[in-house]
Amino acid sequence: MPEADNTFHRTGRQRIGAATGAYSHIVLDSIMHGDMTPLAPFSRSNILLHVVSVEVLHWFCVIIGGVALAIFSVRIIVQSRSNER
Repeated sequence: MPEADNTFHRTGRQRIGAATGAYSHIVLDSIMHGDMTPLAPFSRSNILLHVVSVEVLHWFCVIIGGVALAIFSVRIIVQSRSNER
């Protein structure tokens, strides 16, 4: 793969990751903080406030973090095994 194509592919993944992180942070904060306005500038209401309890939200984040760690670990192991061959 030419260097330009590889750079574009990497940049695209970074942009997707940044956008996903930013907007998921807005959604998660909107669930627990009353001063958030996730639909601004279209609405000043927070329709996500207390959709679930803060405790459930925290456990969701812990579980998703554990799943992400497991996926990352498996990818590292698979890559290291394929590099040994």
